Amino acid sequence: MKRLSRLVILAMVLSAALGLAAPWAAASSITALRPGDEGGAVEALQQELARKGFYTYPQITGYYGAETEIAVRQFQQSVKLARDGVAGKVTLKTLFGKSLSSALAGATLVSGSPSLAQSAKNEENTPDKVTPRASSTASANGSDNGILKKGVTGSDVLDAQRALVSLGYLGSADGEFGSQTESAVMAFQIASGLAADGQIGPRTLAAMASVNAVTADDAPKLASPNASRAEQAVAIAKRFLGAKYVYATAGPATFDCSGLTLYVFKQLGIDLPHTTRLQRNMGTYVGYESLQMGDLVFFDTVPGNGLQYDHVGIYIADGQFIHAASGSAGKVTISSLSSGYYRNAFTNARRLL
Repeated sequence: MKRLSRLVILAMVLSAALGLAAPWAAASSITALRPGDEGGAVEALQQELARKGFYTYPQITGYYGAETEIAVRQFQQSVKLARDGVAGKVTLKTLFGKSLSSALAGATLVSGSPSLAQSAKNEENTPDKVTPRASSTASANGSDNGILKKGVTGSDVLDAQRALVSLGYLGSADGEFGSQTESAVMAFQIASGLAADGQIGPRTLAAMASVNAVTADDAPKLASPNASRAEQAVAIAKRFLGAKYVYATAGPATFDCSGLTLYVFKQLGIDLPHTTRLQRNMGTYVGYESLQMGDLVFFDTVPGNGLQYDHVGIYIADGQFIHAASGSAGKVTISSLSSGYYRNAFTNARRLL
């Protein structure tokens, strides 16, 4: 007989003594295992994950803790399922195959959350994908008009994070909207063609909940792992296309022109000052005919104001550059440097890469 944890035994004894219904799920009703669950069913899950090389903890504990959740996520990733760390119906069937029924036959399970057997029934015809609920100020502390953003906490944030985990943009969910969540939201927004402000409003929420939500695996790859530093700089900058222009900010939600270049080059280990005037002293001089990908390009956009360098961007290639544009654009965008306004305003470039 499989070993039962003390929690399971205690639950059985108390239920018998008090005449209560058993708080564990019968094998036939087990269609999902989640963090916090405990019992023989979790043991079977751990054993199968270990057999396939995903569960590496030295003991089969029968408790669905962090090690089991990580193993489930790794398995889900290997078979291209939503990586939410929950062993739902699809995950279990894929993991065990035809042996699922026999593997869980007679297995006990104490749910870490209310009535697993009941809640699992609602998942029998749905894939292993978490969708966020519509936000409400009642369950999101610190939200402004239902907008989820950095600093907000609560169940709505937790739901949104779980959706981001499921889509592959975030590693874990804790109900606190911090910097990692903000970056994950921005990555999802960029992949989905939304304004990358790092906040979850109605449009972002709807995109996350859509059956056609773009996963991290399906998102456009902007640079390969072996890309040059110049290619990496351009790839990093492109992640923020659509981010709002706000004077004197340096990301990751908003930028001014020198704030964008500061942020991008900081990711590559290069510290830049937060003014165009000072950035134009960095690196080495480059003329228009010698431009290369990753060069900082400088402009005099207000002739006669005494500032020869009042705007900066990053050269891409083929006569284009990416920059945080003020004025009517008001966002991070790509513009032509080969002709028109910015060609006339171009002064010179500096090479740091």
